[in-house]
Amino acid sequence: MIEEKINAPHLLGVSVAALAPTFLLCLSIAYGVSNIYQQLESTNNEIKGVKVTYHLYHAISDLQRIRGLKKMLAVNDSDMNNELKLLQVDVTEDLDDKNWPELRKHFLIDGQIKKIHNEVVKLFLDENNKNNDINVYSSLVENLQGIIRYITDESGLILDPEMETYYLMDVSINKIPEITEAISVVRGIGIRILNKKAITESEKDEYTESLIITEHLIKKLHRTDNNVELKELIDKQLVTYKTSVKSLLSNCKTFPCILEAKTTPLEFYYKVGDLLARFDSIFFAGASRLEKLLEIRADKYRLQIIFTLIVSIVAILTIFYTSLYYFRQQMDAYKRLELISVTDPLTSIYNRRALDAIFDREINRAKRDGKGFVFGLVDVDNFKIYNDTYGHQKGDEILKCVAESFSISLRRGSDFYFRYGGEEFCFFYTADSYAEAKISAERVRFGIEDLRIEFRKNHPYNVTTVSIGAVYLPEIANEDIDMLIGAADVELYKAKADGKNCCKITTPEMMKKTADLHNTQITILPVSNR
Repeated sequence: MIEEKINAPHLLGVSVAALAPTFLLCLSIAYGVSNIYQQLESTNNEIKGVKVTYHLYHAISDLQRIRGLKKMLAVNDSDMNNELKLLQVDVTEDLDDKNWPELRKHFLIDGQIKKIHNEVVKLFLDENNKNNDINVYSSLVENLQGIIRYITDESGLILDPEMETYYLMDVSINKIPEITEAISVVRGIGIRILNKKAITESEKDEYTESLIITEHLIKKLHRTDNNVELKELIDKQLVTYKTSVKSLLSNCKTFPCILEAKTTPLEFYYKVGDLLARFDSIFFAGASRLEKLLEIRADKYRLQIIFTLIVSIVAILTIFYTSLYYFRQQMDAYKRLELISVTDPLTSIYNRRALDAIFDREINRAKRDGKGFVFGLVDVDNFKIYNDTYGHQKGDEILKCVAESFSISLRRGSDFYFRYGGEEFCFFYTADSYAEAKISAERVRFGIEDLRIEFRKNHPYNVTTVSIGAVYLPEIANEDIDMLIGAADVELYKAKADGKNCCKITTPEMMKKTADLHNTQITILPVSNR
C-alpha cells in the first residue's frame, strides 16, 4: 500500500535512468544509418544512370549505322533497304515509351526523349528523303550525346568516389560515344571520296582533320584507362583503325589525287562498321562491368544497414535492460530504505510515520465508500512490571507476539495496524455498525490473550493481556488523526480503570452525551506509561 506513495515521485527517474541512454543511442544509430542510406541511394542513382546510357547508346549506335547506310544508298544502289528497315525498327524501340519510362521520369528527360522519338518516326516515314536527312541524323546523335552527358552529371557517375568505377564511367560513358561519332564522320567522308576515286586538297584536309581528332580520342582513351585487358583491346582497335581507315590517303602526295585504293565504298563501310562494332563492345562490356560493381557496392550498403540495425537493436535492448536492471536495483534499495523508515525495527510492522502517511488516504476512501471508520489504541497491560520481572529481552518478545497477532485478527485489505510507541499499538479499519466495530476490536484483544503468554503478576489473568480504547465513526466528516487519537486515548484510560484486558469503544454521539453529562469538553490526553 505505502510503496505506491513512495514510488510516485520517481517516474522521472525511470525515464532518465533507462530511456535517456537508449534514446541517445538511437539518435546516433539513426544518424549513421542515414549516412549509409544516402550512400545507397547515391549508388542506386548511378545504377539508374548506367541503365539510361544503355538505352541512349543503343539509339546512338543505330542512328550512326542508319546514317552510314543513307550515305551508301546515296552513292550506291546496292540492296541495303532491308538492313535499313531493321535498324529503323531497332532505334524506334530504343526510344520507345514502353521500355524505360520510369528511368526517363526519374531524370526528367521524358519530354526530350519523346521529342527525339517523334522526330525519328517522322524521319523514317519520309521515304522520298534520300540525302537531305544526313545532317538531321547527326543532330539527333548530338542531342542524345548531350543527354548522356547530362545523365552522368545528374546520376552522380561523374563524381563516383571509387577509382575503378570512375574509370569505367569515363571510358564507357564519356569517351566511347565521342569516339564512335568521330569514326562515323570519317566513314561518311571516306565513302564519298572512294565513290569519286579522287580527292581534292580541301577534301584531304577535311579527312585528315577527322582522322587526327579520331586518333587523338582513341589514344586519350588508352592513356586514361587502368584496366590491362581493356588497354590491350583498345590497342588492337587503334591498329585496325590505322590499317583500315588512316591508310586510305597513303598514296596521295599532290592534289587533286587519283586514289589507288582497291577498297570499294561498300567494303569501306563494312570495314569501318566492324571497327565501330568493336568500340560498341567496349562500351557495353565497360558499362556492364560498371553496373555490376555498383550493384556490389549497393549490396554492401544494404548489408551494412541490415547489420547496423541488427547490432543496434541488440545494443539498444542490452543498454535498456541493463539500465533498467540497475535502476530497479536502486529502486529496490530505495524501497527497502523507505520501508525501513516506515517500519518498526523490533516488530516489523508499520510505525507512526507510516500512520501519518496513509491515514488521510484510507479515511477518505472509507468516506467515498460510505463506510464507518474505527480507530483504536492498544496498550499491553502492566508492561513495565513485565519488563522488571522477566527482563527487557522478554519484553521485546512480547511486543513481537502482539504485532504478529494483529496479522491474524486484522487481515482485510482495509485493516491497518501500527506500533505507536513503547508498548502501545494502534489500528484502524472500516465497519458498517457499532456491533461490527466492537466484535473486531474484541477479536484483537482476545487474539492476544489467547496467545497464553505467561505473566504471573498480571492479576487475575496470569497471562499477557492488552487494553483497547477505540472510537467508531458511523459517518465521516472532516476528522483528523489527532482528534481520533485523543478520543481513543480517553477510552483506553477507561479500559485501564475498568480492570484492564477489556475494550472500550465510543462514538461521537456517546462522547457528546458524556460531555453534556459532565459539562466538560473532551481534550486530547497525553499518552502515559501504563
